[in-house]
Amino acid sequence: MPADPPFDPETFSGVGRLFPLPQVAAFPHVVTPLHVFEERYVALTAEALASDKLITMAVLEPGWEHDYAGRPPLSEVGCLGKVISHHKTSEGRYNLLLLGLRRVRLAEELEPPLAYRRSRIELIEEREPNQDPHPETLREQLVGLLRDRLASSGAAEELTHALSATAALGAVADLAAHSLPISPELKLRLLGEGDAVTRCRLLVAAIDAPEPGDAFPPRFSSN
Repeated sequence: MPADPPFDPETFSGVGRLFPLPQVAAFPHVVTPLHVFEERYVALTAEALASDKLITMAVLEPGWEHDYAGRPPLSEVGCLGKVISHHKTSEGRYNLLLLGLRRVRLAEELEPPLAYRRSRIELIEEREPNQDPHPETLREQLVGLLRDRLASSGAAEELTHALSATAALGAVADLAAHSLPISPELKLRLLGEGDAVTRCRLLVAAIDAPEPGDAFPPRFSSN
């Protein structure tokens, strides 16, 4: 089977199929496992697999529990991802691997609603360092902090080796944001920040003054 073509912003429709979860579950450059079992998101997944394989991971605002079956408010930023692997179970559910592609801003939710929600989305510009005099220093500092914080994880050595090689600074920051036990509020801020240097500095400051959060590695996400 031929490989899927790479994501092309010029041909993207600008409409995202929304898969909202209570916390940030996906970042660009990161592969996220998803277990899909709700009927509306099974329908979303089936449509995505039959077309461009794109799914937009959105974030539910606090208080979503009171209207989860309806249309609870969403944060304005999310992550556009592409299904790179999938398996449909005998119960009609899906296990997916979703590769994060781009930061997005949710601009306008579309009516009338389908079984799942859709929104017009705007791609957030990704800015790698071009004038910052110390991008490599930032990378080394972040990779070192990652190694220290993930020392108890079996993936720590492999992860930091990969990051210290050829990955762009933005990819280093995104993998760190996804992996480290930082607050949900900071994860959301990092998801909405297109500047790689700013993300790295925010992460370094947060790691130096750690906040409670989820343990590494991130748990398998489900809807």
